Amino acid sequence: MGVEENYPRIVLLLEQVAPQAPQVSLKQVYSLLRHRERRVALETLCVNLEDGHAILDAPTKSELVAICRVCGVDSTYWGQFGE
Repeated sequence: MGVEENYPRIVLLLEQVAPQAPQVSLKQVYSLLRHRERRVALETLCVNLEDGHAILDAPTKSELVAICRVCGVDSTYWGQFGE
């Protein structure tokens, strides 16, 4: 499974992230998704979460890491979220 096949999974992840990180704007991430820039959307999400000092629960962090891995996002973006 690649980036395109994981679109529904990415959207579900954003729905999990939103209430846990209300200080982080997801507008740009959704815009990138609409323009089929899935990998860039995930990279942007990771940067925004780190910059916003978001605290995610363990299942959400695990899902973020898993989706980033399967979509080929470099670990420099998601590595801070652990495994």
